[in-house]
Amino acid sequence: MPDLHVARMRVAGTLSEIMPADLACTAEEAEGYFAALGLTASAAERDQLLASMEGWMAGPRLAALIAARDGALSVDAIAADPIVADYLRDEVLDQLPATVRRFLRRTSVAERLTGGFADWLTGDRGGTRILDQLSRTGSFVSRDAQGKYRYHPFLRQVLLGELRGGLPEEVPGLLGRAARWYTRDG
Repeated sequence: MPDLHVARMRVAGTLSEIMPADLACTAEEAEGYFAALGLTASAAERDQLLASMEGWMAGPRLAALIAARDGALSVDAIAADPIVADYLRDEVLDQLPATVRRFLRRTSVAERLTGGFADWLTGDRGGTRILDQLSRTGSFVSRDAQGKYRYHPFLRQVLLGELRGGLPEEVPGLLGRAARWYTRDG
């Protein structure tokens, strides 16, 4: 892929950027989609679904698949459903190098983290670079105004499940490191 000089285009004002909020599924879109499929959801259920999905466009489709299988839309059950986990593994995690997947699993013990905290947890360096790159590539990692990163709740749930299932011996040590960081950091 050619070097696009994105930073230069941004400064020159010749770059149009589409942010996640620009692509987020709206209440009207979700309602129309469910109606087209013959699914009913109250406004409260729809809003709860959209809030839990954080605008993720594939979310309503996955919710519809789960509802078709289960016979009803259950917002509370979606995050833990294997359909969602399979999707996130196939479309997000399996696209990443093994070292980054391991990093994500090990750092998923924290709800919010900085690059330094990630390095503390993993015992490696480069956490800031990895988190920044993931937040820029739409990998369900976002950075807040305080400069802390967080994983989409559904992705974090999948990562924690993989950590407990694949690296259970690391969990107590990671939780202990996180506790020491939080104690030291106030």
